[in-house]
Amino acid sequence: EPLFRSRVMVLGFDAERNEVVTLAYGDVQERMGRPSDTGIKGMVDPHAKVIGARLYDGQMKIIPLDLDSSKDLKAYTIRLQEIDVIDLDFLYGCSTPTVALIYQDQQGRHLKVYEISLAEKEIGKLVWKQSDIEAEASMLISVPAPAGGVVVVGQETIVYYRGDYQKAVAPPELVYSPLICFGRVDSDGSRFLLGDMQGHLMMLLLERDQKIDGSLIVDDLKLTTLGTAVIAKNLTYLDNGFVFVGSTFGDSQLVKLNAERDDSGSFIHVMESFTNIGPIVDMEVVDLERQGQGQLVTCSGAYTEGSLRVIRNGIGIHEHATLDLEGIKGIWPLKVGGVEAEGFDNTLVLSFVGQTTILRLAGEELEGTEIVGFSNEQTLFAGNVSGGQLVQITASSVRLVDSGSLQLISEWKTPDGKNISVAACNRTQIVVASGRRLFYVEIEPG
Repeated sequence: EPLFRSRVMVLGFDAERNEVVTLAYGDVQERMGRPSDTGIKGMVDPHAKVIGARLYDGQMKIIPLDLDSSKDLKAYTIRLQEIDVIDLDFLYGCSTPTVALIYQDQQGRHLKVYEISLAEKEIGKLVWKQSDIEAEASMLISVPAPAGGVVVVGQETIVYYRGDYQKAVAPPELVYSPLICFGRVDSDGSRFLLGDMQGHLMMLLLERDQKIDGSLIVDDLKLTTLGTAVIAKNLTYLDNGFVFVGSTFGDSQLVKLNAERDDSGSFIHVMESFTNIGPIVDMEVVDLERQGQGQLVTCSGAYTEGSLRVIRNGIGIHEHATLDLEGIKGIWPLKVGGVEAEGFDNTLVLSFVGQTTILRLAGEELEGTEIVGFSNEQTLFAGNVSGGQLVQITASSVRLVDSGSLQLISEWKTPDGKNISVAACNRTQIVVASGRRLFYVEIEPG
C-alpha cells in the first residue's frame, strides 16, 4: 500500500435539493514520480475549463471539467521543463488555460507563463517570462481582469508583473516574518489579504491607473498591517468585512475587519474561534481530578499557537447568547407564525412568580412581544401542539391558541374551579393535577 495517495473529488451544489453532490472522483497517483518538496498545490482555471494539480516534481495533473454522468475522474499528466517549481497558478483573462509558475534552477528563481494545449495535452507556447526574480520569491497571486498579471511575493519585495511591465515595492513589514498565504477581497483584484508566520494580517492594495488606450495598469502597491490573528493557512473573505482565518497550527477564527483602529491599534476583532487540537506534538493520559477517569493532555499547535489542551469525555456546552433575568421558574420555546411554523423555534415563554413574559427572536436580538390568547399569570407549561396550535397551562386554566392569529380558540378549567398545580403535555394529550384529582384532556384541531 503506497504511503503517498492522491485521491481527488469534484463537488457541486444541487440547488433543487439544497445539498452538495459528488460530480466526479478518482485517484491521480503516479507510479513513477517524486512527491514535490513544496507540497501539493491545487488550482482552478478562472474560466472553469480545467483543474490543475502539482503533486510531483516536473509534472502537473490536468483534470478537464467537461464532466459526464459516470462520475469517473478523467485526468492526464503534462510534463514540465522546470523541475523545482515553487508555486504556480492559472491566470485570469486568457481564452486558453494559462499557467504562471515560479521555479528555481542553478542561476536562481525565475517566472514563466505558459499556455496549456488541451488538444495536445501538453504545455503550449511560452507567453512571457521574467528571469532572476527575488531569490526568496515563494508566493504567486493571480490578479483578475481588468488589470490581469501576477503578484510575486518574496521575503523582501512584492512585485507586480504583466509581460514586460513590472512594479516593485519593498515594505518594511516583510522583514519580520515571511508571508505564507493570501485571500482575495475584491472581485476585481484591487485588494488582497496576506498572512505571515507570526499571525499578522495585512492588506495589499493594488492602485491602478487608466492608460490613454483605456486599459488599466497597476502603478503602485501598498501594504498595511491590520492586526494579529491566528497563524493562517487559508484566508477567505466572506462579506461585509468578515474573514475566515483557517489555521493548521491553532484554532481557526472568524474575524471582523473594522474601519477604525481599536484601543490596541488593531483593525481586527475576533468574533468566534473553532477548536483545533492539531498538530499534536506529544500527549499523556493523566487523572487530573483523581476520580479514576483518565484525561488526555496534549501538546498542541506550533510556533506562537503552541498550547496545552485537556481532552475528556463529556458533553460540551457552547454559549451563544446570555440574557440576565432573575427569578425564572420555567422556560419554553415556541414556533409562532402560521400553521406549524417552519424552521427553528422563534419565541421564548418565560415564567416568573405571578407573571409570564414572552420574547420573540428578531434577527439576532430578542425583543418583548405578546401572544393575545395567552394569560399573563404564571405559566406551568407552554408548547406547540397538533393542528398548528399553541397551548398554555396556568394555575387557573388550559388555553388553546392559534399559532397564526394568536387568538384564543378554547379554554378549559377544572370542574370545581380549583387551581392546577402540576401539568404534563405532548402533541395531542394533556394531564393536569388539581389537589388530589388528575384530569386527562385531549387536543383536537380547531
